[in-house]
Amino acid sequence: MKKSKILGILIHLIVLALFNALYFGLGGVNHPASAWISYGFIHFSYIIMIITPFITQRGKDRGTYAATMYTITSIYFFIELIVGSIIIIIAPEGLKFSLFSQLIMAAVFLIFLFSNMMADEHTAKAVEKHEAELVYVKESCSKLKTILNAINDKQMYRKVEQAYDLIQSSPVKSHPSVYAIEGQVINEIDNLSFAVHNGDASAITTSAEKVVKLANERNRLLRLAN
Repeated sequence: MKKSKILGILIHLIVLALFNALYFGLGGVNHPASAWISYGFIHFSYIIMIITPFITQRGKDRGTYAATMYTITSIYFFIELIVGSIIIIIAPEGLKFSLFSQLIMAAVFLIFLFSNMMADEHTAKAVEKHEAELVYVKESCSKLKTILNAINDKQMYRKVEQAYDLIQSSPVKSHPSVYAIEGQVINEIDNLSFAVHNGDASAITTSAEKVVKLANERNRLLRLAN
């Protein structure tokens, strides 16, 4: 376990130990039900804040998701600590005020928390989809750029450059109806790379023209799909 994690655990244990020392040291063990209810909810809010990293949406922007989650859980904990401490100090005999006020705060908090988790999940899926859609253009252009760097013949260079310019300017957003043809484009680029490596001018021309044809067909189908 990393040293930072061990120190973090120790800090949490110190906070809990201090709170319990104050609760039992100043008030003993004979507290009314209203105080025990607040005692339990304060611990609940603190535990939720501690486990925030484990309930944070994973993904490329996890840091952003975690910051928002920490804000929500921290606000709830501090509000709960203030309200709960006041109730513990006042120690009303009836438990209704303590119970229902704590339940209302917890319910509002959980609604905000779950709503934020749903929003984060939706955002993460949208980002993941966007990244997947970028693969076709990014991978194709990367391979074609490498191929262009390996061509010395100006005529062959222009043919491959035409394919590169076409794909580079193609729509990034994809659609299931063009997934297959995108795969064909990438496979044909691999064939083009093989032809360039072998110095086969005829195969280079054939593959470059096929890439252009497939890329144009992909863009046409994409326009129809959208």
